Amino acid sequence: MRTFVDLNLRPALHQEGQWNELISKAVTLGFNVVAVSLPMSVNKKIASQIREECQIKQLDFVSRIDLNPKSSPELLKQLQRYRWRFVILAVDCTKKAIARTAARDHRVDLLSFPSLDSRFRFFDQAEARLASQSNSALEIEIGMLLSVSGSYRARFLRSLRKEVAIAQKFGVPIILSSGATDPYMMRSPQDLACLSLLFGMLKESGLDAVSVAPGNLVERNRKKLRSDYVARGIRVVHQGEES
Repeated sequence: MRTFVDLNLRPALHQEGQWNELISKAVTLGFNVVAVSLPMSVNKKIASQIREECQIKQLDFVSRIDLNPKSSPELLKQLQRYRWRFVILAVDCTKKAIARTAARDHRVDLLSFPSLDSRFRFFDQAEARLASQSNSALEIEIGMLLSVSGSYRARFLRSLRKEVAIAQKFGVPIILSSGATDPYMMRSPQDLACLSLLFGMLKESGLDAVSVAPGNLVERNRKKLRSDYVARGIRVVHQGEES
């Protein structure tokens, strides 16, 4: 039985009613795990309230931060500061240099390309090769697809087909998320998998992209955040007393 994950809910955190609605909708649609995007200067009280609401609704809450650096040096500083404060760390790749830096850094979980314009979507073979070595994943926000129509949607789908083909060629995990800011943007896991057919994914691969791939990412990072974690494949089993 699959565990379904939406790694990208984006409620207005100051509006309690909105994030309550998103959480309730996620449960109704059949999700088991959700990540809520939190700002760098997150209000700990609000984050705690969201976590508690998820627990009440038996939904697994995951903290997420989206970095939007203006340069590669700024990205490196942000990674050093925020990596271990959140379970999921995504980078908005708005420039090629930022995309390359994010793809080669093992601290980055998700490569996000927020532009609909193919000229500013930098997921090419060089990007995929770096991401495959650092274990970063390509995130596809279905909300972006739903927000456009006509020729804009056709061009966007063409970009997504190219990116998916490249990711699959280099073994880069693909993660489908909603990017939802309101309940109307949310879709069930099965619907997300069906929509992925439009940009070249098989339905089984689409289902993996809303279950296996994001689930593995959450599990991996939670292990890293444990106090006994040292490095990949190494953890503290017993710590002796100092003499």
